[in-house]
Amino acid sequence: AMDVDNNEDIDEGPSVSGERGSKKRFEVKKWNAVALWAWDIVVDNCAICRNHIMDLCIECQANQASATSE
Repeated sequence: AMDVDNNEDIDEGPSVSGERGSKKRFEVKKWNAVALWAWDIVVDNCAICRNHIMDLCIECQANQASATSE
C-alpha cells in the first residue's frame, strides 16, 4: 500500500480555455500503480544474504519461525 499526502499542492497543468471555461475534464479518484520487472542474471542467489532470489527474505523467515514457536 502506498501512503499519500493529500495536503500537497497539485499542479494541474495549463488551464483549458474556451466554451467550457475552467471545468476539469476528469478527476483522478483512485490510482493503483503496477510494476513489472525482470533481471538478466546467471546467479540465482542474493549477493547480500546468499538466499535464493525467490525465497523469503531473512526477516520474513525469522518472523515465520517465531510465529510457529509461540
